[in-house]
Amino acid sequence: MLTLPDITLSVQVSGLIKDEFIRNGTLEIDERNRPIRYVGGFAVVFPFVVNGEKWAFRCWSVEIGDIGHRLQVLSDMISKTEIDYLCDFAYTPEGIVVSGKIYPTTRMRWIDGIKIKDYICKHKNEKHILLKLADDFLLMCQELHKNKIAHGDLQHGNILVDEDGKLYLIDYDSMFTPLLEGELDNVTCGLPDYQHPNRAENKYSSYKLDYFSELIIYISILAIAERPSLVNSYDIEEADRLLFSKEDFIQLSSSNIYKDLQSLSQKIRDLLSVLEEYLSHDKIEELGPFDFIQKIKKMKLKYDDIQYCTYC
Repeated sequence: MLTLPDITLSVQVSGLIKDEFIRNGTLEIDERNRPIRYVGGFAVVFPFVVNGEKWAFRCWSVEIGDIGHRLQVLSDMISKTEIDYLCDFAYTPEGIVVSGKIYPTTRMRWIDGIKIKDYICKHKNEKHILLKLADDFLLMCQELHKNKIAHGDLQHGNILVDEDGKLYLIDYDSMFTPLLEGELDNVTCGLPDYQHPNRAENKYSSYKLDYFSELIIYISILAIAERPSLVNSYDIEEADRLLFSKEDFIQLSSSNIYKDLQSLSQKIRDLLSVLEEYLSHDKIEELGPFDFIQKIKKMKLKYDDIQYCTYC
């Protein structure tokens, strides 16, 4: 069985690191000369500096099974893509030796940024910054849609914003690309406050996995831009969510957040209408991009009557 102390010992011995790129780097240490590490879920990340650039070297504390196939597909895809929102990423099937056995690893270029929730709270009283963030977030969503890519676990912890306001996605374990068509949807620990109530019943991975989460995040950014006090009203800085909670999705029109957002602009009310549309469906495969549904509603058409869409 893999243990955190054993993994930590191995990363300090260059001969045990089989990822040649990382092996040529320098492991970052703290003031007590201990390896810096970030533990979460079933993995641990160690920061390395390679050729002046910082990288996140990820090792698992459990056997990853079939996820290795997914990570290899994603690694190959990201190495060829020109989508700026994705970080340089590589999967190495034989990445490190721990206790005499070889285990897989990944590496990802380190992003010096903060989580999108923290960015929103930091700039809650700067409307122009939040409106730009909303525009940039929508552009990111549309870029992913055009390439039929879904992150799969879209939430504040997996979206970083750098000092220039540029968005980056991290944590690709649940990502979908067309090469993974037919694979099972493997999100088992996603944050429910960002997910459609029936996400747990979804069977197959799809480019539609993010549609619900995208809307939740987009509404939250715009609503806070209009009414900064919502950050305090819903204790966003301390919560593990933005404005909506999973309980709100059970009976949306009766929720406090629904009532509060109904008093905001027509744009927010239109987006709430799209959210109601989403919640009326039992399957996430029946959803479409929120900006597309907005256009349909403005044309007085029903989404179910539309036979096709260029990127939904």
